Amino acid sequence: MNKQDRLEIALKNDDLLAKRGSGEFAHQNFFGANPVAISLARDATIALHTAIELSKEKGFNVGQSRRLLPGIDLRSTRMKTFCPQEPRCLSTKYRRPDGSCNNRRNRQWGKSMITFERLLEADYSDGINDPRVSVDGNSLPSARDVSIALAPDRNQPNRQYTLMVMQLGQFIDHDLTHTASTRTNDNFALRCCGEEFRRNPQLVHPSCFPIIVSPNDPFYSNFGQTCMNFVRSAPAIRPNCQMGPREQLNQLTAYLDASNIYGSTEQTARSLRSLRNGRLRVSLVNRRQFLPFDNNTNFCAIPQQQQLQCFVAGDMRVNEQTELTVMHTVWMREHNRVAEVLSELNPGWSDEIIYQEAKRVVTAEFQHIIFNEFLPIIIGRPAMRAFRLLLKRNDYSNTYSEDINAGITSSFATAAFRLHTLIEGNIRLINDNNRQVDRVDLRTQFNNPQILYKQRALDLMINGLTGQPIQHGDNFFTSEVTNHLFEPIGQPFGMDLISLNIQRGRDHGLPSYNRFRQVCGLRAIRNFGDLSSVMNQNAVQAINQVYRHVDDIDLFIGGVSENPINGGLVGPTFACIIAEQFRRLKMGDRFWFENGGLESSFNEIQLREIKKSSLSRILCDNSDIRFMQPLALVQTFDWNPKLECRGNDIPTVDLTFWRNEPVWT
Repeated sequence: MNKQDRLEIALKNDDLLAKRGSGEFAHQNFFGANPVAISLARDATIALHTAIELSKEKGFNVGQSRRLLPGIDLRSTRMKTFCPQEPRCLSTKYRRPDGSCNNRRNRQWGKSMITFERLLEADYSDGINDPRVSVDGNSLPSARDVSIALAPDRNQPNRQYTLMVMQLGQFIDHDLTHTASTRTNDNFALRCCGEEFRRNPQLVHPSCFPIIVSPNDPFYSNFGQTCMNFVRSAPAIRPNCQMGPREQLNQLTAYLDASNIYGSTEQTARSLRSLRNGRLRVSLVNRRQFLPFDNNTNFCAIPQQQQLQCFVAGDMRVNEQTELTVMHTVWMREHNRVAEVLSELNPGWSDEIIYQEAKRVVTAEFQHIIFNEFLPIIIGRPAMRAFRLLLKRNDYSNTYSEDINAGITSSFATAAFRLHTLIEGNIRLINDNNRQVDRVDLRTQFNNPQILYKQRALDLMINGLTGQPIQHGDNFFTSEVTNHLFEPIGQPFGMDLISLNIQRGRDHGLPSYNRFRQVCGLRAIRNFGDLSSVMNQNAVQAINQVYRHVDDIDLFIGGVSENPINGGLVGPTFACIIAEQFRRLKMGDRFWFENGGLESSFNEIQLREIKKSSLSRILCDNSDIRFMQPLALVQTFDWNPKLECRGNDIPTVDLTFWRNEPVWT
């Protein structure tokens, strides 16, 4: 670690770290700059390298490293101070911001700043740390070469569902997963590509895992690019504080607790509160409530001459693209709307009680919308039924089990729930008469929400999200994210999201696509010809050209290439991984909104009201749009027509049933 510290000082002194305003700077900041995560990663790095050295000393092979090292408990070593402390838990009806104490028997399950879970043990080439390689021992094909072959740009709009499916999916993801990236000890972003590193490989940081770009690359060769920056995810102390293979850190709570609205730590949660009447802090733009302004300009791509600010929310990625900022704004307004109603109904309530009760209602609405509207579209109702995800009509579900760990699996966070194929490259702004009044390229919106300062822009974007179609679930991706991700202003190229997804899977030791098919109970792929039964012929040919063995296929690219399941947008492998994760989130959450008989439970009438909530009602109540279809994720049809927002046709949650609600002080 001392050697690494000296290298980082040299990189800083020689101006060889990621430069502010560059694509690699924006990408690494997307994964966070949390001082707590940096400190935890440092401890985990020491534990990881101890495991590597011990394995070498004992002469362990790959299998022995995987099997024997986890038998060593760090709590019996001098590294016991690295082990997380058990939180003290009190009986309460309200969630903790960091997710701790949700499970009373396993108090750290689902907590923020702990390790991702796994469906399959990690596949590192050395059994501990080095990224996955081919089954023949050679390197896997460049992630960029795989992206070029298997993720071309093709416009294939889905005429059934709206772009809001994609946007809600990203918003949900940012409630559940935020992988920590490795940064310098003093919190600077790393750079891995450049002539200086080619001339002197000793300057390459040990956390660098750059993506090779071919001299014949059809896009990047035009700009002389031969390398794409990639920094490995920060390591994390393993579950139960055991020694063993590298794991990664989730900076968020695992639960569907709306932490993207409220924050995943006590400090963040408090910083977002106004501490008056239970409300969240706001700023005013054109006399309307918006998210608080962000005084940190390092991560904001709004040109400085505009003298405008980005925003802050419960998740730091709020400005990543403007439609995400819109969603954050709407849900912040929903909290404040509910808080206002509850304070009027219960004039004796303190700020703390109003805040907690409003948060409790909004989180329940969020959970209901995900399971009632979103998941059936993504994985289909048959998968919902098979994994016991269907909601009860009006009754309690009572499926909670202390034996179920709601922790986020690495395969879900790193591959299956990365629904980037649904992204549309052009964002339409649509007025109340259903006419397009503007269109912007996605590449101009990364960390740049300045468009929201225009009069009614938020409303026009909501109309666009609920009127514009998503792209089909397939292996086609807009070039806005395969060539222009985090593209700096004035530069003709950015990064490739698909290459980054593939490389991240290898970094995390995700086993191959075939291994996940088998754990999901699907038929193993024996040869490239077998792929024809699960994906289109063009994808089969491309996979055959770029991979040497079927057992080399990366989970992300194999999953997106599968034909969608009946009634869903993803293939069977991703449907399995997603369904299993949401099963854990539902049955492993003590505060799940359908649970009865607990101090946190809603009464039967309140539960009935929560089940009236819809995304359409949330959008109507927290914007100035005039019309909305009852199902905001579905295009308008005769059976899903545009209705007046201010009318009574879209059901409303009646909060009068929270008058004199029993509170906990």
